[in-house]
Amino acid sequence: MIPELNTDYWHQRWLKGETGWDIGGVSTPLKEYFDQLSDKKIKILIPGCGNAYEAEYLHKKGFTNVYIIDLSNAPLKNLKKRVPDFPSEHLLTGDFFTLSNLSFDLIIEQTFFCAINPGLRKNYAKQSRKLLNPNGKLVGLLFNDTLNTEHPPFGGNKEEYKKYFSPYFNFKVFETCYNSIKPRQNRELFILFEKKRMRFYKRMKMKYIVCIFFLSIISLHLFSQADTNHLFKQFHIEYSLDSNDISYFYQMGLQIDSCSYNPLYHEMCLWMGTSYHYAGNSEKGIDCSGLVKSIFYKIYNLSLSGGSADLFLLTTPIEKENLQEGDLVFFKIAKNRISHVGIYLSNNKFIHASVKLGVIVSDLNEPYYQKYFYKAGRLP
Repeated sequence: MIPELNTDYWHQRWLKGETGWDIGGVSTPLKEYFDQLSDKKIKILIPGCGNAYEAEYLHKKGFTNVYIIDLSNAPLKNLKKRVPDFPSEHLLTGDFFTLSNLSFDLIIEQTFFCAINPGLRKNYAKQSRKLLNPNGKLVGLLFNDTLNTEHPPFGGNKEEYKKYFSPYFNFKVFETCYNSIKPRQNRELFILFEKKRMRFYKRMKMKYIVCIFFLSIISLHLFSQADTNHLFKQFHIEYSLDSNDISYFYQMGLQIDSCSYNPLYHEMCLWMGTSYHYAGNSEKGIDCSGLVKSIFYKIYNLSLSGGSADLFLLTTPIEKENLQEGDLVFFKIAKNRISHVGIYLSNNKFIHASVKLGVIVSDLNEPYYQKYFYKAGRLP
């Protein structure tokens, strides 16, 4: 039986010196990959960093945006002792799977994937894609060996890994590593995966079908109001479409311009169908205020905090008939207090995290939401 691989588990491993994964320095394959990188300003994340020799090597080579994250703070302290000038704000103690509000150009994999419960491997692939910027890369080493089944490190093989990563990445390099350290020779795969730009015509799971259905309704109204893009004036993100995507949008009756240059709707589709989890803020589960905070940071560069009632206090109340895209809608569902929030889209539609259905798009005119609707608000 696999133990609970939580903070305490890994902290105890560090205290007891049970760090068999530690090779005492940066691994040769990664060192050689780092040596050919020329842009020292790219933003790099090393999850499950261990003693973070890779971060130390990159820092000493002049890379200025290297971040590391680990459940235990012990390895982070070790790095800080070795490299006192490593930026403290780049040392993250926490769970990779709940990391949000940051994005990266490159994620480095080095003995983290083999340390997590195998049941989380699909989520690892999804979270990596989510944290990467457009054209971002996941680079590193995966064991091509059975290893252990009841405790880390857990093994695997190329065919298994393809199932997890192929929906989210294009495989640029996925081969047996030729320059592994001696104990791992012929037992490692070197990977260089590039983040896929999701193509809507291939994403036919129900959550995306639902998303497209509502997009076809609301996109017709996107430019019907004088100031419908009031929140996009400062934070505009351009999304490109290839001919297949455009063809698919036309088939669905969508306005190409509004969909291909509207970051809110692209981000919305990435969240559609995510399950509800109280106080959650990741693709593993999210609640209503967590969804609002994640989307507003990603799209509008606004850092928000608190629950739905706290968010209401940050807004300027507006009349329901004056709602515009990006405004917030609040509901009093539990004990006559503000207990639910969503983001208004258009044509009375809003996106929110439902307790029973997860992230969905609903209509303010539905009897349930008419009954519990409280007020609308606009963030400054």
